[in-house]
Amino acid sequence: MAVSVGLEIGTTAVRAVVLDSRNKPPQLLAAVTAPLSGSSGDELVRAIQQVRRSLPIRSPVILGLPTSAAIVTTVQPLVVSRARSELAVSFELQQHLPYEAAQAAWHYQWFSLNGQSKSSAAVVAAVKHAVLQERLTACQRAGVAVKGVQINAVAVANAWLSTPTAGGALPSLIVRCDGRLVEWIVITAGGLYVFPHLLPFPSAPSPPSGAAGGIIQAGLAQAHEDQMVTWLKSSWEGLQNSLTAAATTLASTPTVWCVGGAEAGQQLGACLQRAVGAPVQSLATTALARLPAQIGGDDFVATCGLAFQGAGPTRVSLNLIQGMLRRRHAARLHLGAQFIGVLAALLAALWSAAGIVTSLHAREAVVEAYRKEEHSYQLLRPEVRSIRRHQAHLEARLTQLEFLARTHDRMSRSLLYLTETLPDSLWLTMLDLSKSIPHITGTLEGYAQSFQGVTQFIDRVKAEPEWVTVKPQATNVMTDPTTRTEVVAFAIQVQRLLEAPSATDASAGAEKTQKAEEGHRRPQKAKKAKKK
Repeated sequence: MAVSVGLEIGTTAVRAVVLDSRNKPPQLLAAVTAPLSGSSGDELVRAIQQVRRSLPIRSPVILGLPTSAAIVTTVQPLVVSRARSELAVSFELQQHLPYEAAQAAWHYQWFSLNGQSKSSAAVVAAVKHAVLQERLTACQRAGVAVKGVQINAVAVANAWLSTPTAGGALPSLIVRCDGRLVEWIVITAGGLYVFPHLLPFPSAPSPPSGAAGGIIQAGLAQAHEDQMVTWLKSSWEGLQNSLTAAATTLASTPTVWCVGGAEAGQQLGACLQRAVGAPVQSLATTALARLPAQIGGDDFVATCGLAFQGAGPTRVSLNLIQGMLRRRHAARLHLGAQFIGVLAALLAALWSAAGIVTSLHAREAVVEAYRKEEHSYQLLRPEVRSIRRHQAHLEARLTQLEFLARTHDRMSRSLLYLTETLPDSLWLTMLDLSKSIPHITGTLEGYAQSFQGVTQFIDRVKAEPEWVTVKPQATNVMTDPTTRTEVVAFAIQVQRLLEAPSATDASAGAEKTQKAEEGHRRPQKAKKAKKK
């Protein structure tokens, strides 16, 4: 990105710069400072709004958090593959955190001064989720979009590493004073270490009042400087005890870098030179970018480091909201995939509906063609229509005659069969047969000398496959008025097919006849057994 914006939240002020990185050195287009009197969220929102009104901030910014709210160190994780190093870095980071790593937003990067050599050391920064969310909420309320969150001390280190003289000056010590916050930044060939300390006294003496103010002010300034030197010497000795790299810095680094405002930087540099015992050189904003004439001498080194990261990758490009941005990107991709899926389903439904409509239109076209053919047929000459009607009548008559030819003798054969199957002990008094396609249906009435004769007659009729129904309707014992003997009066309903049955029906009839004969033999055998 050609133009980038860095927004630094300090302990006493909120600073912002607009940087154009297309030229070498970069051009500082605008810079502004808004005082921050308190630590409440409303005070921070008002300060950011004041900065936003002063600068044309239209693009997302790189936000810098105070070092006092974060932990920055270098760890040596035991990893086999860098692609799976997150768990190892998290384990090493937990050793430096006073709270659980799950409560922190953290990010790490493998340390490399030239950006090419591989190192086993990783620079890691962490801050509590609550603190990070509070700063992001304040920016959102002020109308500022954030694309990255960095620590101010790491931004100072990136700014110093971007200078031409920084490459060969390792190890190095950078001391930055922001209000009462003093940051010790140690950069070696093996890593980056940050030690924040709070001054137990004001960073500048209070101005005296009265006629002898000049003499008193000089005395207070000297006393304050002595107090500052004593505190810096004590802090430097404590830092030497906690980090071996600090002793190496003192022994091999000819210059200690001091970062601060114009007046505060001079005072801090003088105190550092007395406390550390090494030459001190000031790192000013003019060493990083070309400044317009209207920009004053306030401390914009960390803010420029943030803007450098917004313009492109820096030596230590940490971003505490990278995981959040990754999750948001994944959520957007998931939402986009769902939208595409729903859109694809709708397109498929529309395509199916279009296919159905096309099919219906095709069917309607076919029906319309049939209607036109029918209409054309109805418009033919009357002679052709008469011939077709006569042909249909002849075909129907021919079918009827063929049926009569097949069934003309079925009635007579039915009567002949009934008379042939009558037993000697049975005679008929009424035979009523009628022809109703496809059956011959009727009723037989008569007398028999015994029930066995009636049963024998029914079985004989059933043995013929063409008789589909042989069902007795009534059997009564009565006295014959002529012979004065007891006879059995019966009525039987019969039904026969007009046409001959198929081969399957014939075989079924043969089986039926065989079963009937077996049924007659069983009672006879039973009678013989009783007689014996």
